[in-house]
Amino acid sequence: MSARLQPSDPRSTLERRAAELLREIVEADAHRSRPQDTIVDNKEGADWLVYEAIHDAEERRDLHELRAVKAALERLDAGQYGLCTECGERIAQERLAALPAAARCAACQRRVERRPSRA
Repeated sequence: MSARLQPSDPRSTLERRAAELLREIVEADAHRSRPQDTIVDNKEGADWLVYEAIHDAEERRDLHELRAVKAALERLDAGQYGLCTECGERIAQERLAALPAAARCAACQRRVERRPSRA
C-alpha cells in the first residue's frame, strides 16, 4: 500500500471537513428564507418548493456527514480510528484516503447496505 494514500494527518483532514460542513450548513440557512409576499405566481411558488426540498436534502446529507466526521474524531481520540466498527479489522488505507470518516471496512459496509431497510 502506498503511503501517499493514507491521510498524513487524519485529525486535520477530519477537522477541516467538519469546518467546511458547518460553513455550508450556516451559509445555506442564511440564503434560504424567502418571504411569501415575493412569490408572484403558482409557478414561482412551485419552483420555490422544489428549491426548498433540494436544500432540505442537502442539509440532511451534510448533517449526516458531519455526524460521521465527529464520530471518526471520537474514534481517533479513543485509538480506534481505522478499525472497522463492525468486525474490528483494519480499514484499507485506500478507503480511508477516499473516505476519512469511514467507520466500516468495505466488506462490512456492503453487508450493511444490503440489509433491508426498516421503512
